[in-house]
Amino acid sequence: MKIYHFTDSRIEQFEFTKPRRGYSQATGYGIYFTTDFEKGNIKYGSRSKYIYICEFDDNIRILDLGQHDAMYFNGKKIHSSSLVSENFKRKINGLELIPEPEIVIESLTKEAYDWLIKNGYTAVKGMDYWGYACPEFVVLKPELIKILDYVSLNGQKGGIKMNVSKDEIIRFFEEAGYYNVEVVGDRLLFTTGDEVFNWGINEAKNYIEGVYGRKERKENSIER
Repeated sequence: MKIYHFTDSRIEQFEFTKPRRGYSQATGYGIYFTTDFEKGNIKYGSRSKYIYICEFDDNIRILDLGQHDAMYFNGKKIHSSSLVSENFKRKINGLELIPEPEIVIESLTKEAYDWLIKNGYTAVKGMDYWGYACPEFVVLKPELIKILDYVSLNGQKGGIKMNVSKDEIIRFFEEAGYYNVEVVGDRLLFTTGDEVFNWGINEAKNYIEGVYGRKERKENSIER
């Protein structure tokens, strides 16, 4: 099967040190890819310099989370964002929180990595559904990756890029009139009345960049 790796770095050979993947919030063990070129390019291409087209033997043991992105060691698969929303509501109402799953595809811990290796897995894949989400594929054994080619994405880079801290994100949304604004892991939670919103940090940053981009274009048009 073909898998795709977006990065800012040139790579001769993948190593377990996990090459930096600038487009992702992924911080865990393993080397991160996507199985969908189009979704990967749309969602991550603008923040990367290169895309590596690779091959991985899908006949060996892979933990398939399907449309989910997380799993408990007992085999129960969930959407981690739904759990974050549920626990956010429980926290507001003073209720006991639901334990987090041991395996989360975007942030594999050493505990999760050790469990996967012990149980004979070579990779984990998930978030594979029809919506906007880009499927993730995490390789646990880099020697199984074969680089076929790479493509420069320099021509696609551009736009306003901002380094926004978590505190600045919270302040932006509070000043925009939202309530109970909080960053939990790589998720931004906030409410409007009874409704709970659950955004990824990158999604929130892109929104802020879009707002400032519109302001800049408006100011430039006024100056002209």
